[in-house]
Amino acid sequence: MGGLFLFLHDLFASWMAWIGGILRMIPIIEATIEPKLQKFPRVNRFLETRWPEWKKNLKTLALLCLFVGCYRAWSFEHKNAETAMYGPEGKAEAWSKYNACNQNLAVKSALADAYSVQIGQQRGSLDKQQDTFNGCILAMGLKNSPEPLKIDVMLWKIPAVYTFPNIGQAQFWTLVLITNKVQNTTRGTLHCDVPFTALRSTILTHGNAMRSDYEQTKPDAVHVEFLYPPWSAQNPLVFSVVTKPDKEISSCAFKLD
Repeated sequence: MGGLFLFLHDLFASWMAWIGGILRMIPIIEATIEPKLQKFPRVNRFLETRWPEWKKNLKTLALLCLFVGCYRAWSFEHKNAETAMYGPEGKAEAWSKYNACNQNLAVKSALADAYSVQIGQQRGSLDKQQDTFNGCILAMGLKNSPEPLKIDVMLWKIPAVYTFPNIGQAQFWTLVLITNKVQNTTRGTLHCDVPFTALRSTILTHGNAMRSDYEQTKPDAVHVEFLYPPWSAQNPLVFSVVTKPDKEISSCAFKLD
């Protein structure tokens, strides 16, 4: 509807311009051009026969101007349409820019999706590496954490009653102490849950053990100190003790000084 209104507006403006111009040209033609054309007999006859009638017949002139106005209006609108479509900042250029922008947007969107997938994969890989790193740190922490000292005391009862000088009848026991950590200098006290008499102690080794102290400090305790060899799981600490026949050793413990 808007295009039709613009066409009619241009048509009316062009028609008014042409018909007004022609009407203004008629007096000029009569005053200047017509006397000169009358010198030619054929033109003079045409002017005498047709020209007065044409000047009076304004309808024909109006239709002629209307035809010219239609052409001019169409020409103007066609030119405007071409300018709007193909001219600077026209529709075609706008669509071209839009398509280029849309293409760039599609490329960037595809790149964004690809980068998102790559980032997800890298994040998964980093998470796995972090888990491995955490596992290594945990393992190193567990490995480097000091193991607490543990001393196991194993009891062996000799199933017989022996008579010992200055002691009388007594039950013979062998106590084997094993540690999980090497003790270069072995010094401590053995305690048991019943009174006992300590006979001897040694560190089992291929050579001789060097003992510097061996003293029964209490009826149920004996203190011992070895300078050589180191006390370890391969070289256990062994005690030989006796108790009264009616006494049973249930447990013993060794405490380092």
